[in-house]
Amino acid sequence: MNICDITMDRFDECRELLYSINPRMSDEQWKVVFESHWTDQAPGIGIEVDGVIGGIMMLITSTREIEGNLLKVCAPSTWVVAPEYRQYSLGLLQHLMATDFDVIVTHTLSDVAYRMFKIFKMVDFEDSKYLILPRLGMETFKPFENQLVRDHQFSGCVSLSAMGYEVILKRICKIKKGVKFTFFELLYTNQLLDNKILKKLSSHLFFKHFSGGLLVDSRFTKGKIHGFKYDNKKLCRANLEHPEKLDNLYSELAVMSRGYP
Repeated sequence: MNICDITMDRFDECRELLYSINPRMSDEQWKVVFESHWTDQAPGIGIEVDGVIGGIMMLITSTREIEGNLLKVCAPSTWVVAPEYRQYSLGLLQHLMATDFDVIVTHTLSDVAYRMFKIFKMVDFEDSKYLILPRLGMETFKPFENQLVRDHQFSGCVSLSAMGYEVILKRICKIKKGVKFTFFELLYTNQLLDNKILKKLSSHLFFKHFSGGLLVDSRFTKGKIHGFKYDNKKLCRANLEHPEKLDNLYSELAVMSRGYP
């Protein structure tokens, strides 16, 4: 068994693994997972046994400025291993942890994956998320534009500012029993948000975008927050005093760009 790079030229060998995750996605949709236009890093790593790809872990990588330093950041994404190769699963994690990434962040893990990543002494980066419901009364936020916004002009994202706060949000649409529900999720904020500003923001989104609520990671908040709280496991490995300064913007927008459903 060895760990190899996964690039577009090995897509056909990975097709069966990918369709075991979601058979409704087309080849063209899956192929964008194998592209990383923003970096020279291979978009994934794989388990290779006797020339057969038995498992893959795709990687979202970038260089970000945190605490005044340019750091290499990686967020593992699609991770799937065929049943007959499960005994090699930890090989992917061992390879990932042996790389020279300054920061590794995992998102929304299952209980099993959470325990596996914990083996490598990753620390809790985010353990919960809030759903903030709007209050009565329309609030006014205005669009803002800076280099961060210009660099990430993805469909479904909005950038808003008010009272010194700047935020970037992603629109989320769900259909249940034929009824469409719209929410927004916070991807970036220039400062921590308290309950008062979160309620104002949620109200603005309700009146301007017919949004049912605002989703926000607890690490983007301060003080007591009035909202529905639920698990949102994320782990981090970083030699930083404040790894929470790494926002979700890059990895979330890269996921959107790469065609995930």
